[in-house]
Amino acid sequence: MKYLFVLTLFVSVTGSLFSQSKINKTDSCSCTTSRNIGIPTGYNGTYGTVIIEFEVDTNCIYVNPVVLKSVSKELDEVALNAMKNTILQLNRCRIKCPIKKCKEVKFKQPITFLSEEDKK
Repeated sequence: MKYLFVLTLFVSVTGSLFSQSKINKTDSCSCTTSRNIGIPTGYNGTYGTVIIEFEVDTNCIYVNPVVLKSVSKELDEVALNAMKNTILQLNRCRIKCPIKKCKEVKFKQPITFLSEEDKK
């Protein structure tokens, strides 16, 4: 399996996404997850960016990931499964923190798949 993309999300107790440089190092409830997403073996279809949308509910839990922008059935499935696993990890971390109320919001996460030629 080829690893062509790394998905990294940083989450605070308020349910906001942050870039790594903006994480408050003293916040014991900051959660981080990172994963390599592999392209299915033998895949030779279209490459590009899949956009996954997910929500944060009023309890700061990540829910309802869906594909907003499709590339192919195979890559959409890989991206959606990766996002579901990432959300599961983030929610497991999140429930260990004190409960705070969040504003319901939707986020979009692009996941880009590159061919071997495009990586060069």
